[in-house]
Amino acid sequence: MSSRIGRTGARHLAGALGALALAAATLAPGLGASAHIRLERAAPPAKPVGTFVQDFAGDFPTLDPVYWEDLQSAIPMQAIYDTLVTYPLNGSTVVPDLATWTVSSNGLVYTFHLKHGVRFSNGDPVTAQDVVYSLNRVTSWDAGGPKGPAPYGSSYSDIVGYNAWFNNGKKPAANVTGMSGLSAPNPYTVVIHLVQPQAYFLNELALESAAILDPRVVEKYGVINYQLHAVGSGPYKLLYWHQNHQMVLVPNPYYNRANPARMARVVFNVNVPFSTQFLYFKEGKVDMIDLPDQQTYLSALSTPGMMNDFYKQATNEIWYFALNTAQKPFNNLDARLAVNYAIDRQPDLRLINGLGSVMTQPLPPEMPGYEKNLKGYPYNVALAKKLLAKAGYPHGFTITLVYTTGRPFVQQVSENIQAQLAKVGITVNLKNIAQTGSYFSYTADPKNPFQMAWSDWYQDYPDPQDFLFNLLDSQTIGSLNVAAWSNKAFDSLVEKADALPASQEAERIKLYDKAQAIEIQQAPWVPMFYPLQDAFVQPWVAPHDVNVYVHPVRAENIQYMYLTSHFSG
Repeated sequence: MSSRIGRTGARHLAGALGALALAAATLAPGLGASAHIRLERAAPPAKPVGTFVQDFAGDFPTLDPVYWEDLQSAIPMQAIYDTLVTYPLNGSTVVPDLATWTVSSNGLVYTFHLKHGVRFSNGDPVTAQDVVYSLNRVTSWDAGGPKGPAPYGSSYSDIVGYNAWFNNGKKPAANVTGMSGLSAPNPYTVVIHLVQPQAYFLNELALESAAILDPRVVEKYGVINYQLHAVGSGPYKLLYWHQNHQMVLVPNPYYNRANPARMARVVFNVNVPFSTQFLYFKEGKVDMIDLPDQQTYLSALSTPGMMNDFYKQATNEIWYFALNTAQKPFNNLDARLAVNYAIDRQPDLRLINGLGSVMTQPLPPEMPGYEKNLKGYPYNVALAKKLLAKAGYPHGFTITLVYTTGRPFVQQVSENIQAQLAKVGITVNLKNIAQTGSYFSYTADPKNPFQMAWSDWYQDYPDPQDFLFNLLDSQTIGSLNVAAWSNKAFDSLVEKADALPASQEAERIKLYDKAQAIEIQQAPWVPMFYPLQDAFVQPWVAPHDVNVYVHPVRAENIQYMYLTSHFSG
């Protein structure tokens, strides 16, 4: 499996900022009378019209699937590129994008049949060989040029021939020119052989890392400059990207399928503070604020009508503190359990405006395998003290809790944890690390001097494997398994479930449920919250469908948006 630390840092902390504002909407829904009159057309315009403007606090990290590992970049990439499969607007089950498919009875062979007549935005035809090129590129040992392997390249490690092609990050043998299990027998057919069944394989093909590229354009510009000239077969094409300033998309003139571009121009301005975004939104200068920060939300509460333009939705995301089981005192189960019973999560939930719900298990509520009847760890100070004594720490102990700065809610929750644990004799020293990249590198190494670490995870795809294997399997110690937790019974259950085909979904879920039970009993985490996601969208942006702006699996769906005749009032 891929090491997704970078994506976790960039995507999930951004998501957490936006989600922080969310639950306050449940406290005060629909405040104020609407200042806008919705003038939505009965149907999207026949031709692209209008300019959609959106600002972002930072620049886009990339437009190259090889470098992709964040949510913000997925916004333009979903509009520019196609993948073999995708997710529908109103669901989280994979559907055809560029291709339909069949799967062999043993779950080892996937055959994809490409749609005819599809062209890249430069007019080049899309062929099966382009699919082979794109998947071989993202899995190659030097996919990122001087940056080395692609962050998500190993997501496709179960394709036959991956090991020889990737070659442990070194140049492969001269006779190895790609993954042997990947072929294009004709211009419209792609065949993929897997080393073992993988029920979530189609989900991995829906990731931006599996976007289909035009080899001629990639070879022309090279791995460093390609992203400034990105070419795909999606409904929009890149007009230009002036890094640290602005990105502009326009309709792809060769797009001939469902959901074509409905807006004449999409303008993304970057490095715009949320305070400025809020001002521009009130003035009608920007059309959407994605994942607003806490202050933006609080300001919106006192702005008449603005909450009527607010979209929110649950998503598959978890916030938790990992307990470093590689060091004392959390190499002791009773010490881990004591910390869990010593924390009352409800005050922390109120601390962030009643956001979401209390986390009870590693899988979030919208995920297959989530168990509704699990209650989590109750708040019980007396039991926490007994467990501390049983662990050999009757007077408590001192630990270091690390978190990343620039995220006010994380600091506030950490300070609240510090105060609560002091009541049972545990002294918590707080350590913040400013840069998210540095933070996740620091917490990935269990030898560093910390005992608790703030962590969060937003789904790559809606399958239990994405949470249980990536975050808790012993194979991911040193990357995403921040707790450095290792349990052979857990690993065996998860890895057995991972290797079952989709046709045995019920058995897969039973195995994941058993694995979850072990994790809960062994307590390598302090589970905290299941957050939501949110966005402010102007009333003249249509359709008025929550899944367009805060989809349960994808980033915001530019390709479904269109503009009405503006607003009045």
